[in-house]
Amino acid sequence: IGYQDLILISKDTNLKIMMANFQARKLNIKKSEYFLLILHDITERKFFEQELFKITENLELLVQEKTLELQKKNVMLEKLATRDTLTNLLNIRKFREILTSVLQETSKSGSADSEKTTSLVMIDADHFKYYNDTFGHQVGDEIIKNIGRILAKSVKRDDYVARYGGDEFIILFPKITYKDSVAACMRIMESVKQQLIVENIVKDTLDMNAKVDNEHKITLSIGLARYEKGKTMDDLINDADSALYRSKESGRNCVHILNPKGEFVRLDT
Repeated sequence: IGYQDLILISKDTNLKIMMANFQARKLNIKKSEYFLLILHDITERKFFEQELFKITENLELLVQEKTLELQKKNVMLEKLATRDTLTNLLNIRKFREILTSVLQETSKSGSADSEKTTSLVMIDADHFKYYNDTFGHQVGDEIIKNIGRILAKSVKRDDYVARYGGDEFIILFPKITYKDSVAACMRIMESVKQQLIVENIVKDTLDMNAKVDNEHKITLSIGLARYEKGKTMDDLINDADSALYRSKESGRNCVHILNPKGEFVRLDT
């Protein structure tokens, strides 16, 4: 007839609360009807159920907290493994992994008459040593950070920027025309000229005024190389590095491009 849990409260001043399971059964005995009422004290069982529920709930919260903490640590470890600690750009190890993958894809899908191919840019900050020697490594680090930020803003989402080491940077343009790769280099050079204000960096870092003559202005020397079928990743990096060396030799603040004939062509802003 009936089956349910009840909460029973005593009438005396003790106000004892008891959890009970109530059952009612209909019985027929010698043609007479009876009702059998059975009351089971389940207070202790209910108490343990509630305690178990609390423990389970707390464990779930703890697992969630630990999971979030682990996810944060994994993100941090991934960042440490793939990012340059000073600039937050890609480090060279991760960059080489990406470059290997991009070149494999370019080699498979590229055609001889395609205008777009992979381009690699090597960049060196001109006169950087002067600031390290004159104002110290703290100012030098801030200059590197600022150059890194400018480079990151100067490329598209599908491009990759890394710190190659010291004051050198490297950029990968996975699919770009010859004309656009040249335009990108020129745009980057101009952005650094306009946005990198060394006097402000010295003021903010050392709280001192500094006047920088034109002879020591931070400019960029750039080397550009484009992928050709059959070249390896190291070949492409060496080509861009050789073009960069030509820019440094030619008086800095310029771009040199290695053309398919193996000749270096200079472009000035």
